[in-house]
Amino acid sequence: MKIQGKMFLWLSFFILIMAIVYGVWSKEPVGTTALFLAFGLSVMIGYYLAFTAKRVDEMAQDNLEADVADEAGELGFFSRTAGSRSRWPSVAPSPSWASSSAGG
Repeated sequence: MKIQGKMFLWLSFFILIMAIVYGVWSKEPVGTTALFLAFGLSVMIGYYLAFTAKRVDEMAQDNLEADVADEAGELGFFSRTAGSRSRWPSVAPSPSWASSSAGG
C-alpha cells in the first residue's frame, strides 16, 4: 500500500500544477474548479493509503523480491452437492438479445 499512497500523492502534485497552469492560461472557472477538486480527492486517497500502509502488514507489491504467487489467496469453496443437482441453469430464461439474430 505504500506504493499506491506515493503514486496518488505524486498524482495530486501533478494535478495541482496542471490546475494552476490551466487556471492562469484559460481563465475558465469550471475546469479550474474541477481540477482543484480532483487534486483534493487524490490527496485524500493518497493520504488514506499512506496512513493505512503504516498499520497493515507489508504486502507483496511492497517487497522487491516478491513473486506473483505471494499475493494470491484462496479461490473459495464451491459446494458440489448443491451445484451438481441444481436445475436452475436449464430452466433460466434466455435474454432477448441471445435469441435474436445478428442482422436485425
